[in-house]
Amino acid sequence: MPKPKFDPDSAFKKIVSKNQESETTDEAKDSKPSKKKKATEGTKQMSYYLTPEIIKKLSIASAYSGKTLSNLVQESLENYLDKVIEENK
Repeated sequence: MPKPKFDPDSAFKKIVSKNQESETTDEAKDSKPSKKKKATEGTKQMSYYLTPEIIKKLSIASAYSGKTLSNLVQESLENYLDKVIEENK
């Protein structure tokens, strides 16, 4: 059985293309600000149960506003709780 020939050009192209792909993904990662860091500053993670309808409304509002789901929930709760406290003074 003949030994397969090694094609150095082909091997080089594969190595170069993989390096270019990894550099592109590294640049994309660096250009995006970390959402997790922003979301965790001064906040505490909590878990609550929401109905599918509320989750759908949050997703739609997030798409319209460009805000994260966490930010929308935070703002909504702050507004509602401020209103309740003000009404009961």
